[in-house]
Amino acid sequence: MSKSVSVCGIDCSVCYCFEKSMCTGCDSNKGKVFHCPPDTECAIYGCCVTKHGYRDCSECGELPCEIWNSTRDPKYSDEEFAKNIADRVEMLKNGRLCFSSEYADVRLWKNRVLLTWKKEAKFENYRSPTCAALELMGKYSCDLVIDARNGFEDEKADVEWGFTFLLPEMAKTGCKTVWFIMNEVNENEIGEEMDMWGTEFGKYFTVRKVDSSEKVSD
Repeated sequence: MSKSVSVCGIDCSVCYCFEKSMCTGCDSNKGKVFHCPPDTECAIYGCCVTKHGYRDCSECGELPCEIWNSTRDPKYSDEEFAKNIADRVEMLKNGRLCFSSEYADVRLWKNRVLLTWKKEAKFENYRSPTCAALELMGKYSCDLVIDARNGFEDEKADVEWGFTFLLPEMAKTGCKTVWFIMNEVNENEIGEEMDMWGTEFGKYFTVRKVDSSEKVSD
């Protein structure tokens, strides 16, 4: 899985340092980013990954900490830096909202794509958020999390579309694992439907079921 969001919540794909080839991202260079002395880790990466073994700073109860406050791009004003910190905390905790409708939200979340269903959707209302998730998976070469706690039985035409178009296209994105978040109630209501999808997804990906987002892990 390609990690496109840094441990401190920066989306590398839209960072000016990444775009200008000043930095390859702290995941690929192990925290030895351009603004540090040669062979020296960024203080944030060193604390988060090297010292504590966290995936990112969202796992720390002190977010944002003094190391965050002292690691600052000099181009930022005080107001810009405060907003930058707030945006990065939001990215780490809740992800970046990339698509939203009354039926579903799609976020870039913890270096995965999170598709959260809000209510029953059919045809275009079903396929639009799903295609938004597919586009993000292609951009970031990452795994997919489907929050199906508000899940429903899919329209037959949407199932056929999923089997013949969606899954083969997903297989081209670099996705390796698909997570389903479900609870006991909707497991009883749509369990057979999810088993059917799980079987089809299993032809392309590793499939995992959990009952909360906190249990989605590497």
